[in-house]
Amino acid sequence: MSTHYPVEIKLAKPVDSHGEKIDKLIFNEANGKILMGMALKTEEDGAFVMPNIYLASSMASVPPSTIESLCEEDSLKVMSLVGPLAVRCLETLAP
Repeated sequence: MSTHYPVEIKLAKPVDSHGEKIDKLIFNEANGKILMGMALKTEEDGAFVMPNIYLASSMASVPPSTIESLCEEDSLKVMSLVGPLAVRCLETLAP
């Protein structure tokens, strides 16, 4: 399924971003700079982990702290959008 950007997510609970309350996040398509610049880390078992907070932050042009402060409902909406993209990024690392 293809995603058509920009994607607007209306927040159930407003959050602070850049010093003001916002009630929606607008996600733009991730470009090569965002995707290739994502820092990957390794878990103890050797599995790669994509930092989804930073991917969401970059795509929505908000600080990571904005994504971290989302309520559960809003976090799940954001993860539904960025999670599949993160998985595709990780698949490119597979041998």
